[in-house]
Amino acid sequence: MMILMTTRTVASETEFTIIGKTYEAKELIKSSGFRWDKENQRWIGDANAKSNIEAEGNPARGRKNAKLVNALKIGPVYHDIETDD
Repeated sequence: MMILMTTRTVASETEFTIIGKTYEAKELIKSSGFRWDKENQRWIGDANAKSNIEAEGNPARGRKNAKLVNALKIGPVYHDIETDD
């Protein structure tokens, strides 16, 4: 009997990544709780880090930071999982 494995890509509900002009905002990204994933060349953070960086996007906290944050895109990390559908 042969079991066929398929690969499915699913979005994480607990891990987030940032894309966009991250070099200019790297200190802000780090201080918000994200870490650099060298292997996958991306920033990774949890829900708390996501909340922190989104709060920095509020112009009341400073226009410079708001401009940096608003140039970023925050989204879920996607993982490939194998299933035996």
